[in-house]
Amino acid sequence: MTENIYLHQSDVGTEILITVLDFRTNLVVDLSSASTIKFLFQDPDGNTFSRDGELYTDGLDGIVKYKTVEGDIDQSGKWEMQCYVTTSNGTYYTRKTALKVYSVIEVDD
Repeated sequence: MTENIYLHQSDVGTEILITVLDFRTNLVVDLSSASTIKFLFQDPDGNTFSRDGELYTDGLDGIVKYKTVEGDIDQSGKWEMQCYVTTSNGTYYTRKTALKVYSVIEVDD
């Protein structure tokens, strides 16, 4: 599950939360033993990049997070995002999620 995400071009510090579910049971995955948390992004031009994520709490809730940094969200349009987490019990991927990144008004000062 992806929480409500509202992204704008050039956003910095926007927190993205994803709940990792076991696709067979649709139950939350215990991520307390996570050794790898990656957020994968694909921009509207098809370019991809990954960023390290972290646990939102202690991992028992299955939620991971990432905060955008300068240069991440460099254009508006339709993006895709996916997350994967490696734990002592296996590797889990989330569903690909479509993200709409809104444009901003650029002002010449």
